[in-house]
Amino acid sequence: MLTTEREYYAEEALFHGFVPRVMGTRFDLLIAGIDSPRADALWERTAALLEHLNRVFDRFDPASEVARVNAAAARTPVTVGPELGEALQLCRIYRERTEGLFDITLRDFTRVRLDTEAGETRVRFEGEDTSLDFGGFAKGYALKKIDTLLREAGVGSAFVDFGNSSILGIGRHPYGPCWRVSLPDPAAGAALAEFDLEDRALSVSGNTATHTEHIVDPHSGLRNASRMMAAVTAADPLDAEVVSTAWMIADEEQKKRIARNFEGLDACTYILHHGQEQ
Repeated sequence: MLTTEREYYAEEALFHGFVPRVMGTRFDLLIAGIDSPRADALWERTAALLEHLNRVFDRFDPASEVARVNAAAARTPVTVGPELGEALQLCRIYRERTEGLFDITLRDFTRVRLDTEAGETRVRFEGEDTSLDFGGFAKGYALKKIDTLLREAGVGSAFVDFGNSSILGIGRHPYGPCWRVSLPDPAAGAALAEFDLEDRALSVSGNTATHTEHIVDPHSGLRNASRMMAAVTAADPLDAEVVSTAWMIADEEQKKRIARNFEGLDACTYILHHGQEQ
């Protein structure tokens, strides 16, 4: 079970729930203009969704669905649940839309065979060295699911945050025209940029002094060590999440072509040693 905390501020009709650790980071949810019983019910549903998706995508947990696929799919087809089946189909599409730069195998997604019949998906790998890593996908997928959950419940103002790197602003801040987010320089602390989110998501990818070379160019197999960050905003949280990873390894011409494949997407890169936009 996830460890969760919640607070309710009656005077502001503001709910705050958080999970100290899920999908490798902290999760926070703010909902404005809501009564306490309704907020509690939505928080329970959100926490249950997070716990479920974490069990699907956490490759470091031997009991997770992805770990089970990684352990067996090179030897025999593995039947997967609806979320993982949907995610794999989406990843195939995103790979095409990013010219192969987004690839959850970090090598060659064409070596992942998907067989879907009667609503059931089976996965098979070609090659023992093939595995799945949803690190640049799962938080965006979760944000999209949470966005749907909250909107269908009639929530008009909310802020959803995975560790300051995958963020969704629904509606407006109760005391402002939007949800404003600063992107700090990890070394200097000063803000590199500010983003105004109103029914919009922000995803940040990059290398810092303590977290570097985790993004791999699937074409070359080389790990990106550039001291920079990519920040992408889009109406779709999953689009933003996927493109922020691809943006770290795309050249200028690839960026232009990729951007044309995503409606309403804005992307920037920032060099960390002097914080200038590129």
